[in-house]
Amino acid sequence: MFMTSLKVVMVSLALAGLAPDVHDAGAEAVFVEKNTPAVGAATQEATASTEGEEDEKVAEAKATFDDQDLAGQSLKLAEREAELAQREAALAEREVNLVKQDKASSAASIELAEREAELARREADLAGREAELASQGKASSESSAELAEREKALADREADLAKREDALANQDKVSVASSAELAEREKALAAREADLAKREDALASQGKASSESSAELVAREAALKEKEAALAAREAELQKKDQASSESSAELAAREADLKQKEAAIADKREAELAAREAELQKKEALLAEKHQADLEAREAELKKKEAALSEKESALQSKEIALMDKSPVVAQAEVAVPDVNGPGAVVVKTENGLMNWTENYIEATGMAVAPTGKKGAQGKALARRGATLDLQRNLLEFMKGVRIDGQTTMNDFMAEDRVRSEISGIIKNVEVMRGEWDGEAYTVTGRIKLPPVRAVVAPKIPADKSYKEPKPKKSAGRYTGLVIDARHLPLVPSMSFRVLDESGKPVYGMAFVDQDRFLQSGLCAYYNNINYAKGEVHVASNPIVTKAVKLKNGNVDIVIPNSAAAKVRGSSYDFRKDCKVIVVSK
Repeated sequence: MFMTSLKVVMVSLALAGLAPDVHDAGAEAVFVEKNTPAVGAATQEATASTEGEEDEKVAEAKATFDDQDLAGQSLKLAEREAELAQREAALAEREVNLVKQDKASSAASIELAEREAELARREADLAGREAELASQGKASSESSAELAEREKALADREADLAKREDALANQDKVSVASSAELAEREKALAAREADLAKREDALASQGKASSESSAELVAREAALKEKEAALAAREAELQKKDQASSESSAELAAREADLKQKEAAIADKREAELAAREAELQKKEALLAEKHQADLEAREAELKKKEAALSEKESALQSKEIALMDKSPVVAQAEVAVPDVNGPGAVVVKTENGLMNWTENYIEATGMAVAPTGKKGAQGKALARRGATLDLQRNLLEFMKGVRIDGQTTMNDFMAEDRVRSEISGIIKNVEVMRGEWDGEAYTVTGRIKLPPVRAVVAPKIPADKSYKEPKPKKSAGRYTGLVIDARHLPLVPSMSFRVLDESGKPVYGMAFVDQDRFLQSGLCAYYNNINYAKGEVHVASNPIVTKAVKLKNGNVDIVIPNSAAAKVRGSSYDFRKDCKVIVVSK
């Protein structure tokens, strides 16, 4: 049995690399003798002597190994315990912070946190003692069983710390701790105190093995016992407070139940009141609806009476109007002097809806309507005149849509905008009636509108390219009073806006060169069909530039003139273009 144990120890020492060189011939002889039946007495004595020497060597080697191993393990354990003590101190501080936030059981939790902080300080002191004993333990041996117990205690402490960390994580989420949580923390404290007791027992055993620090350890253990007694007293006090807290919790539960009953009663009462109020409001709404309906019916009846009275008054006024029309004609219907649109000089564009006199700056149209069936005499004449006026306005609107603004745009394009359409409609409604004729069955009216109001409406929409800047002429080409362009040989289309270009395509005249007010009054140019009349026209007298158009561009609206004429225009000492002193002669 002894040889078997010796063999195990030798193998362990060999694995550790610390076994002495005891595997010599004597050792082999011992092993052979123990396993051989025939052995003499002398051989047994020699073997016993050899075994004694080997036992001493093995014991010395084992002691050396144990001392070194135990010293290293003691240092490691001391470092781990110091680290655990620091973690426990940090956890204790966290618990103190959490306990301060605990409003429901603040007093008990703070005292418990203080106990835990005190325990953490005790553990830190114990860790310091263990570190000190570990440094002293280099000279003393420590058994494997004690080391195993210490490692087991450390494992228990680590498990306890893990539990406490989980509990603290839960406390971070929920700041209100219940009585059950307090009980669990008390259990954790009890486990820690048991662990401290084990550690103190281990330290006591170490103190017995260390003769140099025995007295100091005894004194410190006595102090620890006093602290434990104080802790026990505080724990008893905490238990009393916990019991009081549980009693207050029961009281709070009873109060909460009472409050819930009161809230339920109040809710029932409020629902009943709301239901009553809602029923009352429904009654009031029904009464208001009936009253409103009655008021509406009364107002409708009153309006019908007023409409009937207005109809009677309108009929009376219509009769008066007819009587007055029969007695004396309207001034607007009187014959007026109308220029001969086919006479010399005038440029006129006609369509089936009306005509536009570009020379005299007006648009003219005719409207006609017959008397309604069954209406004769003065009443039929008045109704026919009213219908003819409406037909005149409609024809003027249709003609206006086709008026050319520039080479790409007509009035119809501009009237897509609400502002333009509304203002043009206002101009047409105020048409000037020039004459009217009644043949007994149909009434015919002729009216016209002037172009200046129309130009004022469309001018903001006409683009004016002012990016081109004319170079200054080297010398003055003289003082000219206007420009006359002969385009009778070309299919010119008159328009409100056009450009005059030189042969290289550079602008000479257009919207960018004129004064806005002058354009609204007279237009960009005056159109004539008689070249002799145009030359002597006061508008461009007395020294106009007379030139012949080279060609037309942009839908036969823009006019190209020779470069020589363009140079005269640009070099004139008087810029007649601002005053729109330009005449275009066309067919």
